[in-house]
Amino acid sequence: MSEREQEDIKPFLNGPTAKEQRGSAAGDKENSTHSHIEVTLEFEGDHMKFKVKESTKVNKIKSTFCERRNLKADSLRCHNEDGERLEDNDTVGKCGLTDGAMIILLRNQTGGAQGRTCCSHWSKVYLISWKS
Repeated sequence: MSEREQEDIKPFLNGPTAKEQRGSAAGDKENSTHSHIEVTLEFEGDHMKFKVKESTKVNKIKSTFCERRNLKADSLRCHNEDGERLEDNDTVGKCGLTDGAMIILLRNQTGGAQGRTCCSHWSKVYLISWKS
C-alpha cells in the first residue's frame, strides 16, 4: 500500500496522535485542510474504527478491514445503518456518511430452492417465501 493510500485510511487510535501531543502548528494546519471523519465498521460483533477522508472509497475501507481480519472481501457487502447497500465504488461523501457513522458488513448469501431466498440482514437470517 502506497504512502498516499495509507494517509487516506487510518485506523482510529485511542488518544492523541504524536502531532497533537507536540501541539505543532503544522499539525493544526494539516487538520484544517484535510477533513477526516470517523466511521465504524461492524462485522458479526467485531468493530473497527477508521478515520477517512470523504473521498475514500467504501471498497478501500472494506479491503483494509478484511486484510486485518483475514477475510475475503468479495464474500462481503456493505450497508449503512439504515440497511441501504453501499456500492464498493462509492465514496464516503457520496454515500452520505458523517462523523460517527457505521458501515455494516454482511456475508453474501446466494441460493435457495423452490422460490425461496435466504437473505442476511443485521446479523439475523430471515426466510422469505414467494407464493406461486
